[in-house]
Amino acid sequence: MKHSRRAAAAGLVALGVFSLSSPAWATPPPNTGFDDQPDVVVGGGSDTTYLLSGDLTLLYNRAPGCPLVTAAADPNKGKCIPAAVPGPGPFEDWDHDAFVEATPIGSGSGIAALLAAGPQYNPPIDYARSSRGPSGTELTTLTFWGYAQDAVAAYTFGTRGQVDLSPTNLYDIFNCTLTNFSQIPGAGSGPIFPYGINPSSGTYASFRDYLRTVSGNAAFDPNAQPCVRKVAGADGQNNTADDVFAFENDLKIQQGDKGPDNIAGTADDVLENKITWSSASILGFPYLRQSGAPAKIGGVAPDPGTTFLQTYPINRTVNHVTRNTDADCRAAPGSAGTCDLTGGDVSGGVGGKGGAVREFTRFLCKVNNTAHLTDTVTGVQYKTEINGVISRNGFTQVPTALRTAGYACRVQT
Repeated sequence: MKHSRRAAAAGLVALGVFSLSSPAWATPPPNTGFDDQPDVVVGGGSDTTYLLSGDLTLLYNRAPGCPLVTAAADPNKGKCIPAAVPGPGPFEDWDHDAFVEATPIGSGSGIAALLAAGPQYNPPIDYARSSRGPSGTELTTLTFWGYAQDAVAAYTFGTRGQVDLSPTNLYDIFNCTLTNFSQIPGAGSGPIFPYGINPSSGTYASFRDYLRTVSGNAAFDPNAQPCVRKVAGADGQNNTADDVFAFENDLKIQQGDKGPDNIAGTADDVLENKITWSSASILGFPYLRQSGAPAKIGGVAPDPGTTFLQTYPINRTVNHVTRNTDADCRAAPGSAGTCDLTGGDVSGGVGGKGGAVREFTRFLCKVNNTAHLTDTVTGVQYKTEINGVISRNGFTQVPTALRTAGYACRVQT
């Protein structure tokens, strides 16, 4: 009799372990990308949005989700308990998907990795960070979710302080026509040493496109002009084969450059004579900016107010970029046309990494706190926290006029 009871108990324990390890019993939230399986999802591309996106994915990673299998010996530990049935929502990271940000190499490189032609990123990525909008035929297969607003600023250094440049001044500096600060009213004097930046970056593309518009020269490339400098590469010497255009959001690089003669502190590397461009978001990061002062353009300085109101002229939306079969605003994801979903819905992947991308995209673009849960750590609703992360990283919300109806984002598909 005792042996029979032990056998029966053993059978119940075995059944209990089986029920915990049987994904067939799981019930993910309907009409979402969730599948009760945690995925590791990787984003890459932009340096401008690297810190911002990292903070947002960290916020999402710790958002509440399904109750988890925690038994140390269970092969399904870390997955949703199969018997857990989701309520009516809203949901944040139900599957407890983990989002990781790959080291930045530029918006263009990230976007290219999502295209069929590639090449893929190292490590392979599932979505891209971009500080520029779509170009060419990218919208055929990708969707751009603009979730924050930024400005691009020209920076001078040292005691030069903030100068006021007309749009024509700015173009003429980078086409090598304007060569001395004395040619700019109120800017002082001294030769101008313009520096280019990483051509794979969205910051490069945004500035280049602005100068093309100002000048009417549709082929203009500021990096290709004879006066525009690279910085020393790994060998520490200028004018050698490994010279590079500076990384776009670390102004220490240009400020520390020794100039063509490779001797620090000589006439060709006077700090006050250098000029370059970068994101206005680094105004909130003094160590990256150092002595850099953002120029006014036509009398308007870049700051959160002029960025949000779009009164500063070099203004851009920064984007979370997805394959449109993973996350789209079309009822038939991946189909051609403008957004046709209502209420800020996101279509796309059902399960796996594609489904995870779909739900993180929904998290970014929900229009208000009503569509979000409350952060169990802070007691603050997630829309408020998302806006706070955007602000702390030097960006602003997307202006209302640019948002797609039903979303907090500007969606281009």
